[in-house]
Amino acid sequence: MKEVLWTMPTDGQPPARSATDKAPEASSAHLADLIVAIAQTKDRAAFAQIFGHFAPRVKGYLLRLGASNGQAEEVTQEALHKVMLVKAP
Repeated sequence: MKEVLWTMPTDGQPPARSATDKAPEASSAHLADLIVAIAQTKDRAAFAQIFGHFAPRVKGYLLRLGASNGQAEEVTQEALHKVMLVKAP
């Protein structure tokens, strides 16, 4: 059985942020920096931000293509898991 890295919200929306969790708006440069941090140090906080940003978008896209909720969630998990496996050059 596969390890579940993160639980997708059932409504396709990112989890609500707490008042103390004020992440900056995700710019391309910020997202690139997060990917580098993941590749170099397997930074779990950076992965959480990447997951929170991209998972609802990927899942929503797959749902619009006609995937079932379960299929969309599984493919999203698989795709974002690949991000964690990236190694720095």
